[in-house]
Amino acid sequence: MDELQQIKNLCSSITLNRENDRWMLKTAKDDDFQVNHIRHLIDSKISCSSVGKIVWCNLVPLKVTCFAWRAYHKKISSATGLVNRGIPLPSTQCQICNKETEDADHLLLKCRTT
Repeated sequence: MDELQQIKNLCSSITLNRENDRWMLKTAKDDDFQVNHIRHLIDSKISCSSVGKIVWCNLVPLKVTCFAWRAYHKKISSATGLVNRGIPLPSTQCQICNKETEDADHLLLKCRTT
């Protein structure tokens, strides 16, 4: 079967109409696109605790939400994180307390000085 015939066969089941185009979401009950449907779909696919789910809250500044997300995923710029990304540092020792290795957990939870 040649390519043109394959394309014709694939297109034969397509029905066009004269209605205006609109966004649709197949999982929505009423077929209307709504952001909260996408949000629920994303949340249902995330397989981690509720702390790790995306949090959209207009009451919290975006920079705070981003920082909390980075902290949860251990993406805070710590000495250990920088070395792991290939940035050479003289030491991964905490520059604040000089007692332990500086990582996100240490900076945010364990360091008595911070």
